[in-house]
Amino acid sequence: MRLAELLARCRREMESRGLPPDPDSEILSAALAGVARPRLFAEREREVGDPTSVLEGWIRRRASGEPLQYILGDWEFYGREFRLSRDTLIPRPETEGLVEGVVEGWKRSGKCAGLLLDVGTGCGAIAVTLAAELPRVRVVAVDVCMGALSVARGNALRHGVLGRVRLLRSDAYSALKSGARFDVVISNPPYVSETEWESLPREVRDFEPAVALLGGPDGLSVIRRLVREGAGFLLPGGELRCEIGETQGDAVRRLPCGPLRFAGVERDLAGRDRVARWVLPAAE
Repeated sequence: MRLAELLARCRREMESRGLPPDPDSEILSAALAGVARPRLFAEREREVGDPTSVLEGWIRRRASGEPLQYILGDWEFYGREFRLSRDTLIPRPETEGLVEGVVEGWKRSGKCAGLLLDVGTGCGAIAVTLAAELPRVRVVAVDVCMGALSVARGNALRHGVLGRVRLLRSDAYSALKSGARFDVVISNPPYVSETEWESLPREVRDFEPAVALLGGPDGLSVIRRLVREGAGFLLPGGELRCEIGETQGDAVRRLPCGPLRFAGVERDLAGRDRVARWVLPAAE
């Protein structure tokens, strides 16, 4: 079978199941053929064998609502491929802005070595990216789920940063040693409220881990804890950065933050509130 025939078959099968064929048919066909998607049409005469049975299985899973990212088992984040499992959230473009803020701020500061904490690491996309982009930093990455930590370890190994990423099972700060202090605490925490849960797309609600999505009645339970306890884990001048929901900007501004100082809300490329920041003032 030629790649062009595979793509045509994939389109037909998806349409017959009532699925929109684009862009999923191109992504699935490229993955089956081992071809980068931008090369799909340039390589359309390539022989790809007969992956019919695999294709049919993938399309059945997609028709059930399973996200494309779980079917493929890998997804790109910040220019790198990350292995995923049903224990991990799917990395999203909005979270790249959370990471970019740390990377750019670190480089502007002129810092070299440092210690960062990623709370709720999931597949390790944030922790691994920070370690790869900032080669002198060390990262502690924590999660309550052992399955997620196993995936994150594989991704750290895959991208050559396992020696600088320490993985630890912890519910937020609970397993950290007293006196542990970080230059930056970063988190993409659960922030979906209970009332928002039923309105989520089925492929999110039925397939992604609820523990990584649900943030209590108002969506702020985990963020509230990170802020409340954050001063005890930051170095003077250190920063806490949390991804938030697009409607939560006003609510996070009002959270009691103790010794921390609220430093503002950053918007994503679509102009929506996306990252909340707090700093621990440096000693005078």
